[in-house]
Amino acid sequence: MSRPLLASRPLTLSLAPLPHADGSAIFASGPLSVLAALAGPSEVRIRDELSDAATLVVLHTPLLAPAALPSTALGAALHAALAAVVRRELLPRTLLQLSVHALSLPPPPPLSASRPPRHAPPLPPSHPDARIQAPEVAACLNAAMLALLDAGTECTATLAAACVAVLPAAKARSLRAAKHWRAGEEDQAEDEEMEDEESHALLLDPTPHELLYAHSTHVFAFAFSGRDASAAADDSTGQTAALVFTRSEGAVDWAEYKEVLALARKAASDVQREMRAAMQRHIIGESSK
Repeated sequence: MSRPLLASRPLTLSLAPLPHADGSAIFASGPLSVLAALAGPSEVRIRDELSDAATLVVLHTPLLAPAALPSTALGAALHAALAAVVRRELLPRTLLQLSVHALSLPPPPPLSASRPPRHAPPLPPSHPDARIQAPEVAACLNAAMLALLDAGTECTATLAAACVAVLPAAKARSLRAAKHWRAGEEDQAEDEEMEDEESHALLLDPTPHELLYAHSTHVFAFAFSGRDASAAADDSTGQTAALVFTRSEGAVDWAEYKEVLALARKAASDVQREMRAAMQRHIIGESSK
């Protein structure tokens, strides 16, 4: 099924799937699903204790591979982003432990789906050193924020993330239209790309197949505060969006980067609205029990 270039996959947000956790949530974007669970505030070991703030620990567990360096690096990145919004000074000498688990990943592109790209294929997801792809990073950030909200952890803002990829325009249109190359056929998308190498397109929420052809990939997380995003649909000045996390890979010029940043901010604002709606449904459901 085709999907517009600037459209994300359907979002599914679930709060409190783990009844025994202090806060938990599942964030799903199409076939990509991430679970986050918060334990705390609880007692902290003396060696990790902070006298003026809570100790925040973020752990990431991949779906197929054992937790290795990529998971450790992602946990550190999640910690830096979440520490910017959590009011840890209200919970000194305590521990907030956040566990993020990948529940499902999009299927890898079949070998017969399109012509293999020019560069070497990435490591399979089951490899310990396999790089965690950008859409999963964004989903982990969103799931972690939802778990904090479900636990009632006081924050200065609501964090929401989005992923954007930059592809050749012809290839992007071909991939989103679900047109696949077969042996013996001419790759028209590649011919069009060679005719206009300067043309590019932005893809929101890219799939693994689309990432293979991306010139660059970007993950941005914004801390939204102020007026409700839905109320500020016609007046963007009513809401503040502070950039608290960024991860970019690949070559991109300044003009493209500004386009990517603007698209990511809009997409993250849409995610933040979905979070607000999910919280409202959850609170209404709990109060009616």
